Amino acid sequence: MRWRETGDVPAALAVFVVGALGAGLGGVSLMQAASNEGMDSALLVAAFALLAPCALAMLAAVCEFTREHVVAINGRCVSCVCSSLGRNRSFAEPLCNFRGLQIVDRSRRLYIRNQDHPLTGRRGPVTEFAIVLRHNENRTCDVELFRAQPSLESLLTMYSMQDAARGRASAANAGACAELVAGYRQALVRLCGQLEMPVLITGAGDELHEWPVESLDEWLRPPAS
Repeated sequence: MRWRETGDVPAALAVFVVGALGAGLGGVSLMQAASNEGMDSALLVAAFALLAPCALAMLAAVCEFTREHVVAINGRCVSCVCSSLGRNRSFAEPLCNFRGLQIVDRSRRLYIRNQDHPLTGRRGPVTEFAIVLRHNENRTCDVELFRAQPSLESLLTMYSMQDAARGRASAANAGACAELVAGYRQALVRLCGQLEMPVLITGAGDELHEWPVESLDEWLRPPAS
């Protein structure tokens, strides 16, 4: 089992171009401030204020261009290699050091990497569903194995709204939400079977409880007590 993820090239390219344009404008302002007699301090401050974030944005874009994340599970060993702009981080752990597969719903305000046609768009606040192989002790060794948009909660909300509405279009939208949830469930069932791991569900007090995937409903929730 092997997963490989590279940087979001379209997003990095857009950030780099905008940063380069801003840096160019800041450089022109800096030269104008330096050429003025008596040094225009206000223009100088404005030029540096523009140059600094643009330079950081360009650096972040280069890091994203060179980013690579590789996860491999060979036999009973989990290895992970992360590299970006000459910085490398890697580890290898026995699979027995991992507790199970945790379902994670979260939101992001920037691009979602490697999502070609996300339902909620590539810009602005978006939600996503992830399956994380949770380490027993060291959270830095958690490994993300699956990610997709939108989150389960977002899908449930959309499904409820469309299911309550009338009309053929609403029924089709509700069906599309159910199909996406089914895809998430299939991914989780496949990973649980391949790794022989339980599902970890967050309960009261953020405590994790182990569940067999077969006992969860279609929305990957434990049965009501």
